[in-house]
Amino acid sequence: MNQDPKNWLQAIKLLLDTEKCEYNVYTDTIDDPENNKTVEIERSELISSEKVFKLDEESRQKIVIAFLRLIADNKKEMSDQDLEDAANYLLRSNDLVDTSADCESANLFISILEDLANRKGEEWQKELAELFYYGKPEIGIFRNNAKAREYEPEIEPYEHDDEDICFYHLQIRGTQGQLEAIQKLIAELCEKFGNPDNEFGLYVPVQQVLKKLVGSDEYLGNVISCDLNDDIITMNLECESDVADTLKYAFQCAFGSLDIEVSEEQDMIIEMANLSKEETDLPMIVWIGPNLATRHNKPRMKFSNSNSDSALVGELIPISIDQENPEILIKKNSNFKLKISNKDLENLKKWIVRNYEELMKVWNDIQTPTQFAHKMVKLSQIND
Repeated sequence: MNQDPKNWLQAIKLLLDTEKCEYNVYTDTIDDPENNKTVEIERSELISSEKVFKLDEESRQKIVIAFLRLIADNKKEMSDQDLEDAANYLLRSNDLVDTSADCESANLFISILEDLANRKGEEWQKELAELFYYGKPEIGIFRNNAKAREYEPEIEPYEHDDEDICFYHLQIRGTQGQLEAIQKLIAELCEKFGNPDNEFGLYVPVQQVLKKLVGSDEYLGNVISCDLNDDIITMNLECESDVADTLKYAFQCAFGSLDIEVSEEQDMIIEMANLSKEETDLPMIVWIGPNLATRHNKPRMKFSNSNSDSALVGELIPISIDQENPEILIKKNSNFKLKISNKDLENLKKWIVRNYEELMKVWNDIQTPTQFAHKMVKLSQIND
């Protein structure tokens, strides 16, 4: 094998990136006022292109990972520029995907970047910080704010998007042992952190699942259900938009090769609007919306299980819309813990009863949450 790292990178680019292109060549004429004459210019227009080496996705990934191993094993003998060129190529590569149980790609890749950070300082320290801040789960690097601060101490905590909540459907295929191990893991976490007897869903925090799988608790959402039938696990999630794919890679990282399909459940997306504490005078944020696709028989809304000014996915608790006695829609013998005071809960119930008719108009899609906001009675007006 040629020992020049420049040749390694050139070989990888040749295999993966070389394209055969077809051009339309034509002559264009333009006026040259400076010389007072017409000039002919030959121009070319790209018509089509295709890869010279037609490799399937798995083969491309194997080539890139082999290149990664080669660089990691020989990085001490490489010049700063050669190592930097290789790292930049790997950062841009869409083929660096690792589904091995020990997340080999992540460990090798980080070792290369750490070597560059030691050699070249701030620029690559920031690269490492961003890598852990945002995560690159397809190669086994998961969001880790504490790790990001090791490389950039002033970095701010990751900001979650409270509006970015979707429902996702995972179908997981693997060996019987793998599937049973996944189901057992979810069941154990449900007993400890979720609501095993809740008819509306398990509500196992995704952050606990990912913490157990790959040591990251920087993602928000809930596992609503996890069912094993024959040779497939069907899992439903309520989470931020990047969590479903992250969970896919985490399962592959922890359990080895698995066939996992991820799809968004369009018919399960709840179009709810939040009303702030300032709008309602309630001590928590509340969420209201229509009963889309008749998903629930019992009218309901949600409230934040905290007095925070921002609501996180795992804190949204369903409560019935009732004109006499609204109740939390989680079974009493579950592991649910109320984090707001009893007085706060009673004030919420009082507010629901007083605004019952207008809330039901929202539930039945007769009026919008915005229209409700203009008509509702605030808590302060009820208590006056």
